Amino acid sequence: MKMLFGVLALVLGAVLIAKPALAQPKYLLPKTDPRKYGGYSPHASSMYGRHARDHARTLYHYGRRWQSVPKERIEEHVAGVRSNLDAANKEMATLKAAKPDDKDVQTQVATIEGHFAKCDEMCKMMQETAASDKPDMDKMCDCCATMCRELDAANAQHDKLMKKLGIEALEDPKSEGSKKR
Repeated sequence: MKMLFGVLALVLGAVLIAKPALAQPKYLLPKTDPRKYGGYSPHASSMYGRHARDHARTLYHYGRRWQSVPKERIEEHVAGVRSNLDAANKEMATLKAAKPDDKDVQTQVATIEGHFAKCDEMCKMMQETAASDKPDMDKMCDCCATMCRELDAANAQHDKLMKKLGIEALEDPKSEGSKKR
């Protein structure tokens, strides 16, 4: 009998502890519903651009500090840039499809896509460099610097686009003691 009460107490305790964790409080939900723009996720789109830039910046610093960067390392970061650009381009395509009659949105998205296309050209050049027996560090670093400039411009354009759409930047997380309810 004691064992039954012990098991029951454990199950009840687990349910009571898990229930708040499973609930999605309102303060965790984004203020802008992605369905408003056909599923476009503005904050994710912005994040992808920043992450692509992080890969380019990291690879740039490897090239400046090391005499040679291993081919695998170059390919890893180029793949990271491409993966993030692909995800950001999908978000841009979603927004374009959701706002076909808004010429300003279409123009801003086209500008962002142009910056991404230049980054893709740089990725191709870096892959060619990585394929050689001795990768050219100066060429690789020049490509990375160009990508950083292009991604900075794309991110600035994306910030303007978010303002035009009335989408607020995400707030930094607060400690548990300062939750808004």
